Amino acid sequence: MTTPPPRQRITGKKGAPPAGFRVAGLLVPVLVFLLVTGAGVAALSPRGGPEPSFTERAQQASADRARDLAADAAVLAASAPTAGYADTAELLAAQARGLAPAGQGGARGQDSGTRSGTGSGGPEATAESTGPAGPVTPAGFLEDLTASAGRNLSDAVKAEPGIARLLASVGSSQWQQAASLGALLGLPAEAPAAAALDAADGPACTDEPRGSAEQRRALLSAVRTEDRAVYAYEVAAARLPDPENLLAASREHAAVAAAATSALAGLCAAPAPVPSAYALAPEFLADPAAGIAQLEQELSVFYGSVVGSGGPELRGWAVGRLTTAVQRSFALDGVTEPFPGIPVEEQALPAAESTDGSNAEDTGKP
Repeated sequence: MTTPPPRQRITGKKGAPPAGFRVAGLLVPVLVFLLVTGAGVAALSPRGGPEPSFTERAQQASADRARDLAADAAVLAASAPTAGYADTAELLAAQARGLAPAGQGGARGQDSGTRSGTGSGGPEATAESTGPAGPVTPAGFLEDLTASAGRNLSDAVKAEPGIARLLASVGSSQWQQAASLGALLGLPAEAPAAAALDAADGPACTDEPRGSAEQRRALLSAVRTEDRAVYAYEVAAARLPDPENLLAASREHAAVAAAATSALAGLCAAPAPVPSAYALAPEFLADPAAGIAQLEQELSVFYGSVVGSGGPELRGWAVGRLTTAVQRSFALDGVTEPFPGIPVEEQALPAAESTDGSNAEDTGKP
């Protein structure tokens, strides 16, 4: 089956604005999200001031890379207007604007049609970096896009929580674009490395749980969320004509739930209670294929929240799970978003998937 070219998610409702307007409209909610969570959009320290932090440098470098990639995609779109590069350019430009530090407004570079020259550099690459831009080729663009995705995902593990969530979101989106483009070009796009959960094998448990409360709450929610995904995939497999892939995905979700359960045991925390069955919406039962695509979108939001609030111990694992959910969602509906894992219509997670503690039990004792 041919992988569809990347495109932006649209509302699908009558009278919905064109995709370009939809993508531009995503920026305000994303910026509101950053302000609501206290993350902010950092401004690089002025010359002569304090040295920019790792998070500030990572954010600036990510914005520059997205701007450069958008310019390159626009060049490719001019010579191959039906290959999806125009949509990719628009999506990357939206990411550049959303990542731009305060006071820049995303105007430099992209609006003038020039490159920042940072290439696929990391946080050490700043706005002042320069370099000649050679001819843009599909293979070269794919290489740069893949490198940018990997750098964003790597920096998300080390950045401050709010910007970490944004970097993980952009990195997951860029990786999905790279995987789709690689499939169309017949070129491999190396998958980003994913961190595994640590099943602590420390001394025997006592009355006190180990780890942080936020870490235990996130793992409890992960067990429930993944167990629900297992059930949903099994129901979908019973209703759709090609069940093998769905059952394989169900087993993968079961493995994630088992790993989270093991990690909880290592923290001497009580196991997460899970029901024997879940209530699925009538819409899911009527269209299971669309239902599991929506499920993976919800999982990306959940793991995006873990990136931002689950604690540093889970950050790398959550980034990997976010990327996997984005990949699965795309495989199911062929839609790419600029900021997957960050809610745009509503700035809060569904209560059942919350990791803020209001709906996650943490009694501590086994």
